[in-house]
Amino acid sequence: MKMPFRTVPDTNVLIASQNASETSPNKEYFDRWDKGEFDILYCKDMLREYIRKLLEKNVPKKNCPKADRRNSDIGRGSAD
Repeated sequence: MKMPFRTVPDTNVLIASQNASETSPNKEYFDRWDKGEFDILYCKDMLREYIRKLLEKNVPKKNCPKADRRNSDIGRGSAD
């Protein structure tokens, strides 16, 4: 059985994808993830950094993923 690719995106890629134009490589990254071409892996520290960056950009806290979830909206958590 072929294993899907697994990636660990930089937090800046996650942030940039929020406002990406149609031609942005960051948008393509998440479009391909949506199609199931690979899994996104993250750890709690990365998710906390992502949340902190979103809050710095005045994204409402209710729209941010929760750092204590094992499986968030952005991918698959590691067993840390």
